[in-house]
Amino acid sequence: MGTRLLQKLTVIVVWIVISVVLYQCSKTDSVISNQKNTYESEQEESTIEKRLVKDEVKKEQQKIVPQGYIRVLLKTSGFYSIYHDELRVSSEAGLYIEQNKKITTFESNEEFSITGSELRGKQIIIKAYDNGLIKLHNVNRAEEVWYRGVMECFGTENGIVLVNELPVEEYLCGVVPSEMPAGYPVEALKAQAISARTYTYFHMQSYAYPEWAAHVDDSTAFQVYKNISENVNVNQAVDDTKDQVIKYQNELIESFYFSTSSGRSSGYEVWKPQEQKQWLLGKTLTESQQKVDDFSYDAQMDIEIIREKEKAYRTYISLGDVKDVEYQEAWYRWEYTKDFDEVQSFLERIESLASKYPDEISIGSRYSKKEKLTEESEISSCRIRERASSGMVEELCIQTENFEIIIRTQQCIREVLAKNGEVIKKKDGSEFILGELLPSAYFYFDAMYEDNCLESMTLYGGGFGHGAGMSQNGAKCLAELGMAAEDILKYFYSDVEIKSIFL
Repeated sequence: MGTRLLQKLTVIVVWIVISVVLYQCSKTDSVISNQKNTYESEQEESTIEKRLVKDEVKKEQQKIVPQGYIRVLLKTSGFYSIYHDELRVSSEAGLYIEQNKKITTFESNEEFSITGSELRGKQIIIKAYDNGLIKLHNVNRAEEVWYRGVMECFGTENGIVLVNELPVEEYLCGVVPSEMPAGYPVEALKAQAISARTYTYFHMQSYAYPEWAAHVDDSTAFQVYKNISENVNVNQAVDDTKDQVIKYQNELIESFYFSTSSGRSSGYEVWKPQEQKQWLLGKTLTESQQKVDDFSYDAQMDIEIIREKEKAYRTYISLGDVKDVEYQEAWYRWEYTKDFDEVQSFLERIESLASKYPDEISIGSRYSKKEKLTEESEISSCRIRERASSGMVEELCIQTENFEIIIRTQQCIREVLAKNGEVIKKKDGSEFILGELLPSAYFYFDAMYEDNCLESMTLYGGGFGHGAGMSQNGAKCLAELGMAAEDILKYFYSDVEIKSIFL
């Protein structure tokens, strides 16, 4: 009896001990779990806090551009590169250079210079005293020019990136004379100022160079800026049209313009054949803008229709139309003979451009690899596959023994057929040295063959530029006929209004 009682008491004690231990373990686990949850919560809060701080820092680092100001990336001499090897500046008013909130001053006409390696990884701001003008000695333009506003300079691995920040209206004083001769009629200058201002504000909606918060650069990729010095007449035209822009259904348009028409303008197919903009329609550029023949065709049409359309366009280019507004302009018609005596060099250019424009240039062959293109020794043929209604060539086909090359868009066609340094004859008999582009894609050609190989082709063309929007020489001719700036713009852009940018 005593032994059994002892055994029962022992079991009870053991159960009590086990229960206490289990309770303590459970309590400890709970504490650990709570600590873990607290730790994870703290970690999550810490991560969120760090992210918010990081975002705030990023936000603070973003460039805040004042309303009505533009930032223009300035290229090197010849507009070849965005990276400068050195920087040399001065100002008659004197300069001050800001770096890390430290300011260094320079006297009137005293030159400040710095190399790319010295500025690498750093940033400086250059200002002239009393809103003076800044002279950029390391950059050459067509004329000697001075810059308004502020220069912000970034030292990169590749060199110095230079951004000019200034009010839009002052920027236009550097654009308009670089895009249109200052001696043109005042109403043409006003039309150019309004078109250039519209184009400017359209592109200020984003950054072309976000790394340096630059909206545009100073080359033909956007609008040429400060290639020609400022002019009193131009500045007056800019001031007389202050804040005026072109709008379609109360929205800014991308107001394209070009030098001279062939008597016809094109629509948005200049860039995207399948896309249309109601404010940018192809037109007949005569005083009355009457309807004319449609020169369009493509490779799917009946061959007889293509022949008839091609014949009609050849007649138009050959004879012109005295009713065309720009009939007397030198660039209204031009002629250029292209030789194919350096076939490999020509094909190498096509191969290079195909890398640049993969969607616009296709190189095909049944039996040879694409890399073998430059081994071809002869051009078998060249023909136009598609024309736009305006007569602009939209697609070109070049064939060799083993390859067929299709080139699309006016830009690519002009690049493929141009040869730097060759001579083009204009309508007035004057000569022009060709650059990287044909004057336009409004042309037909006669080909010369020998032993079934293309020896040369003579192109007969019209106009200078892409052909969409406002023709600048057309604006000049219309102004000479007594047309006002607003009417000139409505002549080129369809169903638009001239309004303040701030309305």
